[in-house]
Amino acid sequence: MNKPHEDILLKILNLISNADSSLNDCENERATAMRMVHAMLAKHGTPSSEALTDEERDEQLGAMRRSEHTMETRFIWELGVWNELARLNGCYAVKSRESKRIWIIGRAVQAEVVKSIAAWVVSSIRRESVTNGCDEHERVRFGNGAWHGVIDQVRDTLARRMMVAGDNMDDEKLSTGAALVLVGQHRASLVEAKNAARDMFGGLGKGGNHRSRQDGVYEHGHTYGRGMGLSTQIEVSLIPVK
Repeated sequence: MNKPHEDILLKILNLISNADSSLNDCENERATAMRMVHAMLAKHGTPSSEALTDEERDEQLGAMRRSEHTMETRFIWELGVWNELARLNGCYAVKSRESKRIWIIGRAVQAEVVKSIAAWVVSSIRRESVTNGCDEHERVRFGNGAWHGVIDQVRDTLARRMMVAGDNMDDEKLSTGAALVLVGQHRASLVEAKNAARDMFGGLGKGGNHRSRQDGVYEHGHTYGRGMGLSTQIEVSLIPVK
């Protein structure tokens, strides 16, 4: 019999598949699937107005782990997308200096969700750049723009989490206490993941930012990354899953 966190993860990964435009051509169904993904994460990460105990976190999110993935490229924009989505989901990303391998450190459910969503976002950005007729060099600038659009979404989303308490969403209300618990759980997850990464990998270097020439291709990429719907999906995640 599967453990509770394994059942949760299976449901989330199935929803992520439904949100992939290469597997599902219905835009409304894709949007609904991603809202449900983040709603499940919110529910199982914060089941009550009190913080989770270590035993509850192990049961619902799985033990701390490092989950490996091979990125499509070694471009900094792809690594940047992985870093941002790891941070958004309470995880920490570590990149190999010698290869395209990346490790996501976090609770089992969170780490696997980061892997699935990040791979989906990166593939979507690459497909969009090709669809828009970008040549090889333009695709890099498009990717850089999209990455910075994702950065904007993550920054705004984390800031909004402190301001949604009490808002009426689909006839459900999240109390101020529950909203603060959600924010506190996220911060605790980030600290936990970073400490685990230090234990697993030793010294960690500080990643830098990257500025690309902000021409029309970059701006088109930025608009695309900014409009991928991540922030809206996360806001809806505050609605309890019944």
